[in-house]
Amino acid sequence: MLLGLVAFCLLSCNKSIDNIKDYYKYINSPSSGLVKMKNIGNISFSMKYIPSDFYLYKACKEFPNISKDSLKKEYENSFNFILKIGPSEAADVKFDIMTETVSSLAEFQEQVLTVNFGLQKFIRLKMGNREIAPVLVETENVYGLTQHRLINVVFAKEEFEEDWTNNNEIDITFNDEIYGTGKHHFLFYKKDLNNIPELDITK
Repeated sequence: MLLGLVAFCLLSCNKSIDNIKDYYKYINSPSSGLVKMKNIGNISFSMKYIPSDFYLYKACKEFPNISKDSLKKEYENSFNFILKIGPSEAADVKFDIMTETVSSLAEFQEQVLTVNFGLQKFIRLKMGNREIAPVLVETENVYGLTQHRLINVVFAKEEFEEDWTNNNEIDITFNDEIYGTGKHHFLFYKKDLNNIPELDITK
């Protein structure tokens, strides 16, 4: 625990990180303030902020000849999150969040449709008095290989840029009408987002 905290302090005190392994470690550390978690019974929910540098790195690895400047501008115009839903660590028996939370084929089909195509209406970004819907919600296809599901959530920064100047926190809400666990709030602070080190290898 102490070693992990020391390592995090060393990473966060630097204004840049020059390798993807350390960068990934930083954004996944609870101490960074970029990951918010909730456990309700046997189900775990987490919302993670993904910096634009991380997506830029992935795109440049996949398409080496792509224009980095235009791509960087595009990513910086959005706020990107990943919602993870899966069995909690406290669950006595691990289960697939999709196939083992329903009691019939009809329920399964309805749940698949909602998770893959209907989540956008359940997720909002709240800042001050404004409430904004995501421009994209996309569930990753895991082909049944994992017990959890990852959902990419994207908000257009232009929709709340003025509010961002006057507020110090962002509240991402998820109204869970799929598993019936209620409305969840994932609170992110401006200071944590502003403190994210730059990923040097994306330059």
